[in-house]
Amino acid sequence: MVDVSQEQPKKLGTPAGKVLAWGLLGLLLASFLNSKILLEEAELKPLGTARTVSIALWTPIEKLAGSIGLTRPQELIDGLLETEKTDKPLGELLVENFESVASKESAIYSRGLNTEKLEPNANGLEQIAALDEADNLIEGPEVSPGPSSSNPLKLWILGDSMVQFFGETLVAYAESSEVIEAESEPVLSSGLVRPDFYDWPTRVTEIMLEEDPDVVVMMFGGNDGQSMFVPPAAWYKTFSNEWIEEYSRRVGEIMDLVSKGSNRLVMWVPQPPMKSEAFDDKMKRLNLIYEAEALKREQVYFVKIAALFSDENGEYSKYLTSDDGQTVDARLSDGVHLSTFGGQRLSRYLMHELGEIVDLSGGLATS
Repeated sequence: MVDVSQEQPKKLGTPAGKVLAWGLLGLLLASFLNSKILLEEAELKPLGTARTVSIALWTPIEKLAGSIGLTRPQELIDGLLETEKTDKPLGELLVENFESVASKESAIYSRGLNTEKLEPNANGLEQIAALDEADNLIEGPEVSPGPSSSNPLKLWILGDSMVQFFGETLVAYAESSEVIEAESEPVLSSGLVRPDFYDWPTRVTEIMLEEDPDVVVMMFGGNDGQSMFVPPAAWYKTFSNEWIEEYSRRVGEIMDLVSKGSNRLVMWVPQPPMKSEAFDDKMKRLNLIYEAEALKREQVYFVKIAALFSDENGEYSKYLTSDDGQTVDARLSDGVHLSTFGGQRLSRYLMHELGEIVDLSGGLATS
């Protein structure tokens, strides 16, 4: 007979119920820790029921997580990444000669693009091609009287995530002149196609009224190569005739909000060459729209930057060679955003271009 009174060996492992409970707890904690990112992703969804439900779900979770400090780890990580991008923005710089780039690239020297080649009823792609083939006229800019330390020029930099990767560097360069006060205001994932996500016209209007800057640097487009919803019920396919017309109107509107009825200068920065051919094609099309709208407006300067970030064949290049022969990494691994050096290079070039329009000699040299 078996003696069942003896102590039975303990079972190994964890009960399935506890495993499930711990898994659910971990999932809940992860949701709270990443609620800010999840809410931003929800806001970027196409308009519709799925977006409305997602926002309704994640908004209270993000608020609760923020109130008890669970979003703090992600904010610390974001802060460390931002520090890595902007720390010591003036660091040791390679010698570069922007004169050759300016003579070939800057639309400051090409006021007078022949827009008569545009046909209102032409196919969208034909309009893009017409702009691409339009002739540029060479004219030197008229240099304006310059600011001083007692009457500094106010510079604002506005745009999407591309601005985040060079804006603070440009602020540092600008303020090193001692005659400029500068501010950078990037908004990630923003653009002109999705005002429901971020309303740039409203924000620009606020800045013009409250801050009254003298020069505004603007850079959009990275998030705009998508279909567009136009209230009350119209959807425009990307780069269709209707899309180009509406997007051009929005670009012109944002330019006018800054420049119209004032002496303000807009420096519009296009997108640089991109690693992905498909994405690069979208950005080139957007750049042509920006150029066409800029050249309709006397106070808007379209500052071409393709030559700053291209190889000898005019194509995308992650690595570039400086004037002194050093090879430098100008782009991040995503093939889109600028590296620290890329941000420095663009900032120095924009200061060079601004110096062609405004006399900045009242302060320290910036090149």
